[in-house]
Amino acid sequence: MIRLFVALKIEKEIQQKFDTIITDFKTKGGKVKWVDAKNLHITLKFLGNTDLKIVDLIISQLHKSAKNYQAMESNFTALGGFPHLRKPKVIWADIDKNKNNIIELAQSIDNAFAEINIEKNNKPFTPHLTLGRVKSNDELKPLTEYLADYQFENIPITFDSILLIQSTLTQQGPIYRTLEEITLSERFGD
Repeated sequence: MIRLFVALKIEKEIQQKFDTIITDFKTKGGKVKWVDAKNLHITLKFLGNTDLKIVDLIISQLHKSAKNYQAMESNFTALGGFPHLRKPKVIWADIDKNKNNIIELAQSIDNAFAEINIEKNNKPFTPHLTLGRVKSNDELKPLTEYLADYQFENIPITFDSILLIQSTLTQQGPIYRTLEEITLSERFGD
């Protein structure tokens, strides 16, 4: 068994911009496990522990889904939190442009995986870039106050690749290995 997920790739230049933002947030305190910038991605489908025997089938279904989608211009426009920024469990960056296309892509992948007996998501999909996970609400107020007033600069991005990633959990944090990268077509349907 290997732990897998499907994600939209975040280019190094964008990772570096978020690394600067996360470094700023770290100075505000709170018990938050911040995402290492090199691991930033937008999860489209979390598979969890998966039998090695079906990885090729998963890759085939991903290609099937991806062929109907082109590269998408988008942008990160604001901070968000689950359930909200006042008492977040997760701190994330929101996407604005082409959000519905990203949701459709995630649903297409979910449907393609259902054809090979992988359980469909039971919650509505909200595309977002996870920046940190709150470990405790103790000493979180300075950070949440800072986040509430934070002036987020619009960060443009092009999503042009879907990744199948193997995640190995370690005490130092997850180690990601890309098993397959699928480039989205430049023109619809290519």
